[in-house]
Amino acid sequence: TGTSRFEHQQIVLHEIIKVQLILQPYRIEIKTVNNKMVSSRSHYENKDWSGFLSGNVSFQLGVSSISLDKLGSLYSWKYVPFTKSFDGCLRNLTINGRTIDFTQTSHKHNVLFNSQGFTAIGEQTFLVWIVILSLAIMVMSILIAIRLKDFLKPCIKILIRKLQTESMNMIVELHPAPEQLSFFTEVDERSVGLLSGVSTR
Repeated sequence: TGTSRFEHQQIVLHEIIKVQLILQPYRIEIKTVNNKMVSSRSHYENKDWSGFLSGNVSFQLGVSSISLDKLGSLYSWKYVPFTKSFDGCLRNLTINGRTIDFTQTSHKHNVLFNSQGFTAIGEQTFLVWIVILSLAIMVMSILIAIRLKDFLKPCIKILIRKLQTESMNMIVELHPAPEQLSFFTEVDERSVGLLSGVSTR
């Protein structure tokens, strides 16, 4: 890979210019659509592309001797850029009706993934992985709860029976039979009749 410079002194300030980047087997052309200016360089001449396109080279529009600080003060720019080059990366490139996707595995080593588009793709992938991990944790929690329920069901039944037995024993202790009363002789006949279920009337 390398860097090629295409300079056009005729570009008018504040005029929107559409630029075409034309890649040919042995040269690269940059063409402006408005006035058809063409500048070409054979920097990659006699090199075999082998079906790959170089995507990690610097691409700069304009003359490097331009002082952006002076232009900013001259035209009262609110923002003065610190770099003179175009910083970005190619994802899809269409040449003669054939689209090349640089995100494919066979092309990834030719592209520098540092633009905002690929950063956004990376952030989306990270969010997808977080959602998948959260769902997996929820499913595992549900499965563990079901297994614990099946495991604890016999233990809960035994505990309930034990509590029922203890509560019945407490009821018997609170309401003893008349023959178990030590002061049975001191109770009058009417109380004895009521306790034994026989009425004195």
